[in-house]
Amino acid sequence: MRISTWIPRRTQYRIELVLLAMLMLFCRWMPNRWVLKAGESIGRLAIRLNMRTGTTATNLSLAFPGRFTPEEISALTARCYRHFGREALRIFSLGPLAKQPLEDWLTVEGLEHLTGRPTPGAVLVIGHLGAWELMYLALSRLGVPVTIYSGQHTNKTADRWLNRMRENMGTRTIGAEDDMEDLIAAAKTGVVGLAGDQKPHKAPIYVSFFGRRSAAAQGPAAIAQLAGASMVYGSLVWEANGKARMAFRPVPPSAAPTRRERIQELIQSFFRLLEEDITRHPGQYMWMHKRWKDDPAVQYADTDVLVGKK
Repeated sequence: MRISTWIPRRTQYRIELVLLAMLMLFCRWMPNRWVLKAGESIGRLAIRLNMRTGTTATNLSLAFPGRFTPEEISALTARCYRHFGREALRIFSLGPLAKQPLEDWLTVEGLEHLTGRPTPGAVLVIGHLGAWELMYLALSRLGVPVTIYSGQHTNKTADRWLNRMRENMGTRTIGAEDDMEDLIAAAKTGVVGLAGDQKPHKAPIYVSFFGRRSAAAQGPAAIAQLAGASMVYGSLVWEANGKARMAFRPVPPSAAPTRRERIQELIQSFFRLLEEDITRHPGQYMWMHKRWKDDPAVQYADTDVLVGKK
């Protein structure tokens, strides 16, 4: 999201880096409970600034027609922003969590789908649900290192900083500027992690997501097909008891005759699994993106600029 059309993008990137540095210092020196409370306050501030709150509410209404009243949609939107404010700062203060025994804060289900996979390699496909970045920390501590495809963000300096943080958690990162052959090679013998739920910039396929035709990236399934790897869906969500639950389920293999059809079926199966988890935890999904903006029947009122909107 742009701060203002009056501010050049390069200047905005510098502002973002200064804010990141300040948050890191705060998170490093403050008690963890203060950090998480500050994260919730950041979420509340985002609501006050109307940072795509209308988009979030619209997406929730489209995904769950008739399930929630307008008041419940508003409350769920607020819960979503508090959640992501909290999780953003949790990433900055992983020290206390990294030192705790995993069993103190995490339950694990279905790890055998990664450790006992039927193929030498696996593609771990995830959505922007819960605390997905913590999954890589937990897997590293469980002896399952992951190579992450990090894509490419517009703020390249912040992108490099995030990738260094991931590498400090015991993962390897491959970005859009790297050779994709490296990613395929990693998937042939190890675990490659990709987020597969966002609309791609090019070459989308179309799947059903909450009953709506939705653009989806081919990447996770295409890499699995090229590497001869199995696909595993993973999620990490916070439960009502205050502990996280990390779960893995196999994406059913496709027996379709062509690679194109197999990719289509695999990606649809992933979205079906993701949708099941989102339905159970709607306040922990990243609804802020204009997921269905290509649908002429869907109108998003939010702009992408905070100040100087047109």
